Amino acid sequence: MRFAGLIPQIRSRKEITGYFVIRFSTPFMSFHMFRKLRRIHGQQLYKNTYALVVFENQNLHELFNIEKQNIEILRGKVQILNNRMLCYKKV
Repeated sequence: MRFAGLIPQIRSRKEITGYFVIRFSTPFMSFHMFRKLRRIHGQQLYKNTYALVVFENQNLHELFNIEKQNIEILRGKVQILNNRMLCYKKV
């Protein structure tokens, strides 16, 4: 399935049982398409440590809208690296 076919499923996702990794993804400018996401359980972790990983996304300017979207990570850490357009004051 192509990425465009996944967009409706992504937009409606409220919880992730494992981990969430976005890397080397040039189309992403923000994570607004994940606006319904509320919880990352971290039952499985990326590299046995991380529940949320965001790295090497060349066009990413903004993550989640923190004022409108409160995301709970039940287990695991967050890693955000080398997103050259991302303002770290917004992280």
